[in-house]
Amino acid sequence: MEDLYQKVSSQISFEEFKRRVREKIEYTGGLCDERTAAMMVIYDLLYNSVTPVEAISEKSGRVCTIGRVVQTGEVRNFSRENGGEGRVVRIVFGDKTGYITAVLWNDLADLVKVGEIKLGDVIKVVGVVREGYDGLEISVSEIEKLDRIVEIKEHKISEIDEETTHVNLTARILKKDNLRNFKRSDGSEGKVLSMILGDETGKIRAVFWDENAEEADKLKEGDVVNIVNAHPRRNGGILELHVSSLSYFTKSDKKIVSENLFTPIEEVIPDTTVSIKGFVSGMGRVREFVRADGSMGRVVNIYVSDETGRVRVSLWNDHVDLLEKMDIGTPIEIINGIAKMNDNGELEIVANWRSQVII
Repeated sequence: MEDLYQKVSSQISFEEFKRRVREKIEYTGGLCDERTAAMMVIYDLLYNSVTPVEAISEKSGRVCTIGRVVQTGEVRNFSRENGGEGRVVRIVFGDKTGYITAVLWNDLADLVKVGEIKLGDVIKVVGVVREGYDGLEISVSEIEKLDRIVEIKEHKISEIDEETTHVNLTARILKKDNLRNFKRSDGSEGKVLSMILGDETGKIRAVFWDENAEEADKLKEGDVVNIVNAHPRRNGGILELHVSSLSYFTKSDKKIVSENLFTPIEEVIPDTTVSIKGFVSGMGRVREFVRADGSMGRVVNIYVSDETGRVRVSLWNDHVDLLEKMDIGTPIEIINGIAKMNDNGELEIVANWRSQVII
């Protein structure tokens, strides 16, 4: 029986294997011998049992697992040694324990190409585990789309860092910017929309691109969204969440208790994206400067106070125009500013093109 156990040694211990063999013999009323019962246990483990993603290892061999598709790649053609042509595509799917890559070949790859397998689908995968380009992957021999709900691993904002992959986040929209058009370096037109999201653990800026930006524009402040397969990235030292063509999102009915949008001035810390609310308590003079590309820029320093403290805020370029409408005591909101230590060792909030200034 030990020779048969080797087929599933990566999945269960020998003691557990023998226990299951005894159960099979008892279940059949002693009509099968030990070896036949062992083969039945092996069949169950290899073909009928579902392995959670986090339990899959390089020693798992052949596995069966179920998850929700969070990313699909492009189907790629390649030439075989015999002169024929093959097709391959990589997809990422996951359950509440984690994510893994599945490699689909030829006819199975065509299921992605024609849209039979797409983002959000729940799939049952059977295949062999191997070490891939970016970690473990399953070379798929069988795939089946299932009509069921599968929860996937969800992150809290405080858990997200640069190394976090396939971010799945449910959060409330605290502040939403306007949809903007821009020109790419190749001349094509893109769309972008950013918003500040919050949950009970923190706040983060999310940037939506192109079709996702258009769909996000239909949402409103206060809505709760579930974003799947977003990618964290540092921009100017600040961590952001990017929702690209590899991502998707839906409006959620989930109740989210989020942090307040505004941070008391005394609680602002450097190297974070922050929003404050208070009144103008100091105003400086506008300074003009020449950028590296020869164009002119403008900046002015003001001070903002609330009941907890006072901080310097630098307004850049178009925000400078608001100075004409300000006076000491004018209520003001700085949305999505960058907190940093300036050259004088003082805390400062920078309001640049990513920020909103409301008076």
